[in-house]
Amino acid sequence: MFQLARENIISLDVQGFLRHLDGHQVVLKTWPEMVEILPIVNILKMNEQEFEWLMHSHTEREGLENLLQMGVREIVLTKGSHGSLIMTPDDAVSVPAFRCSAVVDPTGCGDTYMAGYLYMRFIKGKTIEEAGLFASAMASMKLEHRGPFSGSEEEVLSRMKSG
Repeated sequence: MFQLARENIISLDVQGFLRHLDGHQVVLKTWPEMVEILPIVNILKMNEQEFEWLMHSHTEREGLENLLQMGVREIVLTKGSHGSLIMTPDDAVSVPAFRCSAVVDPTGCGDTYMAGYLYMRFIKGKTIEEAGLFASAMASMKLEHRGPFSGSEEEVLSRMKSG
């Protein structure tokens, strides 16, 4: 894993480490390997509930700074209809949520957000703010439809222009 991290960008969503099935219910559990894994992570993504579970004794700012001190280079904290916060050691950017025409299917919105963010950030070379705005617009479009995101880059850019 450490060799992979030296040669590649590692993006990690904490849900796979925190969410577990207890019967038919998803519950959050501790993540004992967190301190070992975070130093090799470039981009860490989590939602508000996951953040509160991991960093329960800290304010948002303190918790994010603590995660950065563990070695993470960028943190993407999604907040549903309240947008997202992206933090690096040098910057913190609040990204607004884009309005949806209807909330049809939230399943996969976080994954859609990260696909858009990573695409803009590392394929297109955009800033964290530009990548976050694109990701937010893309997730809002996914929210309006069942199943995986099926729009185009042009459609997302159009959503960004229309607000």
